[in-house]
Amino acid sequence: MTPASIPLHRLPLLVLLSLTLFMAGGASAATVEGLYEIRIEVESQGAEERQRALRAGLRQVLVRVSGSAGSGELTGIAAAVAEPGRYLQQYRYTDEEGEGLTLWMRFQSRAVRQLLESEDLPVWGRMRPATLVWLAVEEDGERRLLGPESGHPVYRAVVERARLRGLPLRWPLRDLRDRRSVEAADVAAGFVEPVRAASARYATDAVLMGRVRREASGEWVADWTLLRGEQTSRWSVTGDLLIEVTDAGVDGTAETLAAAYAGGSGEGGSVTLAVSGVRDLGGYVGVRDYLAGLSAVRRVQVHSVAGDQLRLEVTLRGGADGLIQAIGLGDTLVRTRRPTGAGDVLHYRHLP
Repeated sequence: MTPASIPLHRLPLLVLLSLTLFMAGGASAATVEGLYEIRIEVESQGAEERQRALRAGLRQVLVRVSGSAGSGELTGIAAAVAEPGRYLQQYRYTDEEGEGLTLWMRFQSRAVRQLLESEDLPVWGRMRPATLVWLAVEEDGERRLLGPESGHPVYRAVVERARLRGLPLRWPLRDLRDRRSVEAADVAAGFVEPVRAASARYATDAVLMGRVRREASGEWVADWTLLRGEQTSRWSVTGDLLIEVTDAGVDGTAETLAAAYAGGSGEGGSVTLAVSGVRDLGGYVGVRDYLAGLSAVRRVQVHSVAGDQLRLEVTLRGGADGLIQAIGLGDTLVRTRRPTGAGDVLHYRHLP
């Protein structure tokens, strides 16, 4: 019998409470790697140019991790950006053919999180909701849907902005089933129902519809619609540059999802979780590690162990809704009972 398979009832509670968390816990809708890494184009390796790039890089990482483009407006954040070296972990130059000279940098994750928390900003972890994108472009009097195979500038602009914001995107297969269900005209007209129905097979957490076109005046215009469950958000933007309207679509999506899923600002509160189906040491460590890794969670403490059930006290960065949303992204825990009052325990079952 391996240590991970030892039944919980055969382990003293003191041993369980003192375990160091080494086991990975939980899957997610999408895990974003490199949240604290970024590349910035530079003109030289001079100190002044490097400092400029480091400031720009830290500013972008703070937006990516907080989920808020307005984070840089805070006095404390502005002061930190002025001294990026305090948060820098490492950097190096690359000069690959076709890309020019770039500065790659990685910032200290703990220092960045502490900075955001000190300014009462949310912290959005690696586990993030995936967004399915139906993107229609109008040009030369025709409408068509874009995907990875298109290589279209509109597609590339959306993908690049999503990468910078740490927003996981998915694209429809556009196979026979999709083509029968959704046409470019449906997306361009903002028809939600056929798109919502066709998107169900992909099981993403959100669906983004976009219509991009260029007017005779030369201005770019984009209409965006974001679907989350039964919620629908719409916005439109006009700009002289393509990236202005594509950035607005991605940024609006990122801000909306971060507000729902990122760990909230402020001290937050605490909730009690009762998790059943935890049959052995491996399951116990996995559940604790999974919860401790969520951006909505500050601390996890085991309250009691009885049979296959764990009872945990979870200290939050925000409200309980943020925790519920975050758990709902993964397939480690599944909700088994709805609370009937403000002080009720949150009940889940562990999925091994």
